[in-house]
Amino acid sequence: MGSHTLGISHCRNFQNRLWPIKDDTLSPAFSGMLEMICSNPTLSDISFAQNDATTLYFDNQYFIDIQSGRGLLKIDSEIATDPRTQPYVTAFGQNTQHFFDRFSSGFLKLSNYKVLVGGKGEIRRDCRFINS
Repeated sequence: MGSHTLGISHCRNFQNRLWPIKDDTLSPAFSGMLEMICSNPTLSDISFAQNDATTLYFDNQYFIDIQSGRGLLKIDSEIATDPRTQPYVTAFGQNTQHFFDRFSSGFLKLSNYKVLVGGKGEIRRDCRFINS
């Protein structure tokens, strides 16, 4: 958890939360803002929204946001309410240093995995799909 702390998402990745039926886990102000940003469906691959209020900073704002109905992607809203992850979301939102400590620990563990190279791995052109 925490990788959505930085960056943006294109409208095509979350517009199904706005239309045809609005996702009721989104705060009204946040969904209204997203509707304005993504109002033109022909631009859904170009238009984007920030993942959190401090998109250029690595901090715990993401966890504060998702607890307030400002989870951009469905998974963001789900981890804020799922009983398995909600305690972490709360703790990370309340304590920046705790989030930093846990994230760095997880990042170090992940970096010890062997990278797949050549024909054994791939860099996806679109993270939602295996390259064809």
